[in-house]
Amino acid sequence: MKKSFFLTVLVLFSFMISCQKDEINEDVEKTQVIPSYDETNSELVDWNNFPKELKNAIPIKNDVDNNINKAYSYSVGPFGGSGGGAFNVNPPSGTKIHAIAMRTGSLVDKLIIYYISPGGTIYTGMSQGGNGGAYYLHFFSSDEYIKRIAGRSGRYLDRLTIYTNKKTFSHGGSGGSAFNVSIPPSGFQILGFFGRSGALIDRIGFHIHTF
Repeated sequence: MKKSFFLTVLVLFSFMISCQKDEINEDVEKTQVIPSYDETNSELVDWNNFPKELKNAIPIKNDVDNNINKAYSYSVGPFGGSGGGAFNVNPPSGTKIHAIAMRTGSLVDKLIIYYISPGGTIYTGMSQGGNGGAYYLHFFSSDEYIKRIAGRSGRYLDRLTIYTNKKTFSHGGSGGSAFNVSIPPSGFQILGFFGRSGALIDRIGFHIHTF
């Protein structure tokens, strides 16, 4: 009888400890601070100093007719004006985002998306906007993806804020009106981009993919 009682108490105690650990882990996840980058804590990188792997990336065809690798589930946007020429980026199957470069001031001058294949081949998925200048360059880890994008736009794309599962980075000005693109909390990612551009990014939209 005593042995049975002792075992019951031990099981209950173990269960209580397990619940406490779960609660602690949940609290840690809730209070965990995700790194955030903007103009105040990000370094500018001149194109001449870009990593060789990015400078030699393979360009992806600008799919303005939306016929190549249309693997996305749905699209959101676009946001911004109607100037410039159309662009539409459908990344190669199996690739994920490797890095994003943004050249900005009071507006978003240029945006470059780099994709990487499982075999390590890097593609320039998008190189829209004006030429030259310095960039804010953000690399993605192997398990990182975009879960939300926000920004500001009017006649042009004023600001772009990208939220991944690892960090946040935001560059550009404060003009225009705010927009926000959120997706389901699991199983989806923002992977493709479309819009219009000339000397600046005129407008931008996003293709939502499943994992």
